[in-house]
Amino acid sequence: MQQTIKQPSKTNTKSADLFAQKALDTHHSGNTVEAIKYAKFALKQDPSRDRTLYILGILYKHQEDNEKAADYFEQAIAINNQNLLYFYNLGIVFKDMGNYEKGLENQRLALALSSNNIPSLNEVGLLYINLKQLNKAESPLIKAHSLDPQDVATCINLSRLYILKNQIRDSIDFANKAITIDPHRPEALSNIATALLIGNFHDEGIDYLRLSLINNPSDPSYTHQSLLMNMLYPDSYTPEEIFEEHKTWANTHLIQRKASEMHSKQGINKNKTLKIGLVSSDLKDHSIAYFLSPLLENINQNDFEIFCYSAVIAPDQITDRFKTLSTQWCDISTKSNENVTEQIKQDNIDILIDLSGHTLGSNLNIFANKPAPIQMTYLGYPFTTGLNNIDYRITDNFADPEGSTEHIHTETLARLSPSFLCYQPDQEAPICETLPVEKNNYITFGSFNNYSKLSISSIKSWAKILLAVPDSKIFLKNTNFIPDLLRDNILSTFEESGVYHDRVILHHSTASKDQHLELYNNIDICLDPYPYNGTTTTFEAIFMGVPIVCLRGNAHYSRVGHSILSNLGLECLVADSADHYTAITKNLADDISALKTYRQTLRNQLLTSPLTDAEQFSQSFENLLRNAWYKYCDE
Repeated sequence: MQQTIKQPSKTNTKSADLFAQKALDTHHSGNTVEAIKYAKFALKQDPSRDRTLYILGILYKHQEDNEKAADYFEQAIAINNQNLLYFYNLGIVFKDMGNYEKGLENQRLALALSSNNIPSLNEVGLLYINLKQLNKAESPLIKAHSLDPQDVATCINLSRLYILKNQIRDSIDFANKAITIDPHRPEALSNIATALLIGNFHDEGIDYLRLSLINNPSDPSYTHQSLLMNMLYPDSYTPEEIFEEHKTWANTHLIQRKASEMHSKQGINKNKTLKIGLVSSDLKDHSIAYFLSPLLENINQNDFEIFCYSAVIAPDQITDRFKTLSTQWCDISTKSNENVTEQIKQDNIDILIDLSGHTLGSNLNIFANKPAPIQMTYLGYPFTTGLNNIDYRITDNFADPEGSTEHIHTETLARLSPSFLCYQPDQEAPICETLPVEKNNYITFGSFNNYSKLSISSIKSWAKILLAVPDSKIFLKNTNFIPDLLRDNILSTFEESGVYHDRVILHHSTASKDQHLELYNNIDICLDPYPYNGTTTTFEAIFMGVPIVCLRGNAHYSRVGHSILSNLGLECLVADSADHYTAITKNLADDISALKTYRQTLRNQLLTSPLTDAEQFSQSFENLLRNAWYKYCDE
């Protein structure tokens, strides 16, 4: 029997509209929970009112309950498919849920109702960005800008797009347009900061990051962490200034819990098998794999259980390798900090180790909750975290000599001997025994470090070296594409020091690791940047038979080169001043015989050194962990 649907009375419809408006008013006054009650009562009065369904979608969207929001938007569209706002907001909800294709579909439906709708044009552009279809993103954003050049959101989105397309000057232009319209938009300030930092205008970029922070960005912790990381690249800041900024970040953005608040020592066992937790976003094809793999392959798994908490977004073959090396693997990439904290506590982790610091994909918010009684930071970041409740930072006596850098750390320094690093090289890369100078009749210097590390002081020192060694050239390989602004900045900095572009060779990233290592055969002498030294690139140079000269500083990030070379018995390549740096390099460039000897012996020197002795390194690491546990038990 077919059921007769009773139509709502005019009285009910009017009542429904009144309660729906009450819901909106209550929401705007800040009480969304109460607003939902009014909206549901309105819907009960008249279930056929698409406006009420739409309001419920908006309310649940505000509460970040995207599934309920999507359901109500879809119900509203089923009743009325002529309101572009319904499609627009449904598209945003799908975008927030990570369903970019569905988001795009709904924004297109909105544009079918009004092809010049600027918010939907912007959303289409953003969705194409999320889908990594950057060329398709440009057209709708340009159209939105042509319709209203004063729309600040469009300018910001174009600025973001052009950063991703490596059109850095265009990005700055649109960010400046946004700031002209609204000087206090943090997104525009942050975009300019990012663009300037990509161009190696470190100090100017940091200034814009500070302006963005003042204007309340959507993620102030992330913006502040970008500032911390970028303070390490130029020589404009003392280690003490950088340390204070790290403490400010932690005290501003985190609530730091103590071990005594979270963990009981009742029934504690000093000699138990220790559960070690590793937290990282970089358990993949990333430089830390060269140093973490030998540890995990050799650690005594009878005494230590390894729990990996992986925040990797795009797992690869290296991720799979780490999975096989761990006792237990937990993918935390989509979990909240609270859920991860609870997971770590349930796993009864004894020592939790951060492997990322303030780099992209940082997980330090988890450590603020103190989910393990002992917490450490290691490998991924060359400075303090700034957190008082991370107990130790793992280092060595070369990178952090006793009594020299304790004052710029919130953590206690736990030193491995002789080195905090153990490298696992690619054994297959062939070395060309003929020196480049023998083929070219001039010395080729090189650096394969990320261009972010090419500070003004580094380039000026390198220019001085080039001028001291007639006809020499320098080969600079970046880890990414080289945008025009970055290229021009580097070349102009060399030119200001008297070295013209014909002596400076800039090289983009390579397609494969084999091609990357092969390029070392074109280099006679590598030069380590300052103040932020290389790590993986220093090992690669030595492995490929290329000597590297470094300038020793007074903090960990400017002493890693010193640590590596000292552990190889190559203190003769470590300088104490800029003049000494030039002198060592010039003397080496003049000694072709020494360069040939290095080419023939450096790889074996590395492979027979403590820096590749994974078994001994792992034993030292085990002792460090066990001693930290003993100390905790005895306190």
